[in-house]
Amino acid sequence: LERGARDPDAEPTARGVALLTRLVDASWAPDQTPVEIGDALTPGRFAITAGHAQIEFLCGATLVLEGPAELELESAMRARVRHGRLRAHVPPAARGFSLDVNDLKVVDLGTDFGLAVTPQGADVQVFDGAVELRPASNERRLLKTGDAVKRTARGEYRQSVAAPDRFVDITALEARAHTQRAARYKRWKSWSNRLRQDPRLIAYYAFDDTGDWERRLPCSMTPANRELDGAIVGARVVAGRWPRQHALAYKQPADRVRV
Repeated sequence: LERGARDPDAEPTARGVALLTRLVDASWAPDQTPVEIGDALTPGRFAITAGHAQIEFLCGATLVLEGPAELELESAMRARVRHGRLRAHVPPAARGFSLDVNDLKVVDLGTDFGLAVTPQGADVQVFDGAVELRPASNERRLLKTGDAVKRTARGEYRQSVAAPDRFVDITALEARAHTQRAARYKRWKSWSNRLRQDPRLIAYYAFDDTGDWERRLPCSMTPANRELDGAIVGARVVAGRWPRQHALAYKQPADRVRV
């Protein structure tokens, strides 16, 4: 809870309207400034040409975007979909979150739904809960769990079939991210094993010893040379880049490793 924050839609734009919380095999559009995981997203364009991105709006809504796709972030409660496929998870606290597609507004009433936008129109599929379609003509249309419609570029509605498997959800994206991390760790481990056996190497600290360091940073060369183990002073042992790896956090000016 934030003091003085009455409406998520009124968040100061300088502080951002959403957060980028996950990227899996994502490629940025040529004119898109790359964003790091954890960065705040301010109003403006967000575009990927491949892979997936997870965006969490400050209102509580989460979008899993599949490239190629392009969004225009407008506020903590609203975004415009230029093209692409996405899945939206909107809890009750974020009810009213909306996505605009040309002259159509898709307003979520607390649900899980998929949206695919192409030059031919928009495909809206509701997997749980309800959404309301609000075209410029103000003829509202309510879609509930299991409902799916396609709205053509000419504004005509056509019945569709809900297909949740066509839209990647948060759980599936986490599984893909885990697979990606495992593959990256395997490549790093192979490279690390080759490096530590290089006869030209003077010293190497891979931080991958899973034992109790006891304020000692083990040297990772092969064969081992305990004379090169470092003495940890002040620095704190924390989780590392990989699940089975440690790291050191240096917080104070005196934190160091003496070798």
